[in-house]
Amino acid sequence: ITTDSIVSSYMPSSGLLSILPNLSKIVSARKPTVMHVSCRNVSDRLAVSSDYSAIQSASLSGVSLLVSDNQQEAHDMAVIATICALRSSSAFMHCFDGARIATEKRKINLLSTTDLESCIQNDIYAHRKGIISPCPTSALPVLVEHVMDEMKEKLHRRYRPFEYIGDNRAENIIITLGSNTSVVEEYVKMSKERVGVLKIKLYRPWSIDYFLKVLPKSVKKIAILEQVKNASLGWGPLYRDVMTTLQNFTQSSRPVVVSGVITSDPY
Repeated sequence: ITTDSIVSSYMPSSGLLSILPNLSKIVSARKPTVMHVSCRNVSDRLAVSSDYSAIQSASLSGVSLLVSDNQQEAHDMAVIATICALRSSSAFMHCFDGARIATEKRKINLLSTTDLESCIQNDIYAHRKGIISPCPTSALPVLVEHVMDEMKEKLHRRYRPFEYIGDNRAENIIITLGSNTSVVEEYVKMSKERVGVLKIKLYRPWSIDYFLKVLPKSVKKIAILEQVKNASLGWGPLYRDVMTTLQNFTQSSRPVVVSGVITSDPY
């Protein structure tokens, strides 16, 4: 990676495993790098299914990680990830469900080439002139939220690092990320019970402040759903993140947390 280079790449999650040893080097280089990763698994019978296992392994490298739920969000988060990488002079990974996007037909709104250029041309100029300094990891969630707010006019959608949908007084909520959030969100909107879903858009760096900001104060039970192929580990990375966040709660106020794995049907 040269001094003024700007790197953008696409790869399946299976290919990501082979570059994990070098991913930490890419992160430590502190150069604008965006990796768009298709989260899917191809079985021995060539059946394709959604799988976020490799992405969760990559999260240990220090790369910033944005997650999209559907086709429209895949477009939007790709733009947001690029801007964030440029402004922070760091590596971002944008993860999307390649199995679902490849098979579902849906009309989405695309930014024109002119709009795309207007979004990034000033940041590219600043990077090549050496004006931008690397952003500390602790400040990345604030930067990501700022970019999301800035882009809501052009994207016509508003995103947040953590998004809560449902009853503000919900006692039972689901926490998840990836394409399964659309199904959970649909159930929550149709339900007459006091339930909700907390959707994760910025998985790394994990922000305790943003998480607690949207978590309902009334919550008593939390179900964490992870979309991974290997369910033999018991507790997934998302479960451990949430439990670490809840450590400061008193024993009486700490919600009961259970973890489950969603195994996608092959497409």
